[in-house]
Amino acid sequence: MKNLFTLLLFASIFSFSSYSQIEERGMRRNARPFFEHNKDSKHALGLAAGATTGLGLSYLYMPDRLCFQVAFLPFKSQSSTLISAGLTFIYRLREGEKLNFLLYQGNHLLYREQTQYTYPQPGFGGGVPNGKTSSVGFNNGIGIGFEFFLSTNVSFNLMGGYAGYNNFENIFITGEGALFYKF
Repeated sequence: MKNLFTLLLFASIFSFSSYSQIEERGMRRNARPFFEHNKDSKHALGLAAGATTGLGLSYLYMPDRLCFQVAFLPFKSQSSTLISAGLTFIYRLREGEKLNFLLYQGNHLLYREQTQYTYPQPGFGGGVPNGKTSSVGFNNGIGIGFEFFLSTNVSFNLMGGYAGYNNFENIFITGEGALFYKF
């Protein structure tokens, strides 16, 4: 699933065309871009997906160069529960017309609960619940990223770095992404 997400992320990034060398009738060579992103917006809502920034609905607060992002996803079914809560600190190193260069530090708390089933005899009906297992894990990461401006009010954050997974049991690279509508 992580490979599918990564593949879709790269496909969406490279599907946008750029025509920076084309000179249209009546336009100067150094004319303004097709759109100008909303630099005055301080708030954004969107969707986030990252191992250290969290999963689900996301809110981004941008008072200045230092920004704060929270993400939250509750999921519950008959046999499982998943709760994801993320808090990320983002610092804009360099701000531009088409993209921003970022540093980030992500914190992701992940709670999982699963019902265990026993199957008495194969082929004779469903399983019998025999207990629940639960786990709480914390992922922490740091890295660099880019904020791409897709339109006046829409941006896409793509970040990557290094992370400690599941209470620092594993340390490996990480990838994060988020799509926001600024207001």
